Amino acid sequence: MQRCRLLTMALCAAWALALSLPAQAKPVPPKPTVAVLDFDGTSPAVSKQAALAPDKLSAALARGGKVNRVVDRSQVKKALEQAKEGPANTLAERVGAAVGADVVVEGQVARLDKKLLVTCKLTDLRTKSVSAQVAKGGEDHVGEIAQELADKIGRSLTQPSDDSAPPQAPAAPAQPSQPAPSAPAAPAAPPAHSPK
Repeated sequence: MQRCRLLTMALCAAWALALSLPAQAKPVPPKPTVAVLDFDGTSPAVSKQAALAPDKLSAALARGGKVNRVVDRSQVKKALEQAKEGPANTLAERVGAAVGADVVVEGQVARLDKKLLVTCKLTDLRTKSVSAQVAKGGEDHVGEIAQELADKIGRSLTQPSDDSAPPQAPAAPAQPSQPAPSAPAAPAAPPAHSPK
């Protein structure tokens, strides 16, 4: 009786310990090196903001701690000049390779309903994937828009990878349901008589 009680307590303790352990976590990708390219303005009215945005975004990314490092903008500008005449691969790939970046950010600034809309395209050179982030704010708030974008970019770059997730077991087949009661069959029509 005593052994049974000890065995039961040991099993309960093991079960409680197993429930308290975290599930297998997805690996977090290493912090990337990021290069921010010049941003395009969709009109002359936003050219000043388009010129400010890459510097503000670079500074916000560097402060955020979600990236290994942000390539100095002067290095990026130099690489941009050299990369304009290059192989057929994309400008982001050429600049990223030239400055040792894992992720390249390109951007565009537009005016939308008296607000600025800043769109960033992220090219991850490690995975060859492309994603986008968007933020909107007042015309005089480029720094705040850049901070919002940096936060979004930082979160997207540090999301655990789904590549190494264990395969999920297939769902159990659904239990067969009882057939719905059917309506009574209509009486069959009498056979048609053919004239003889």
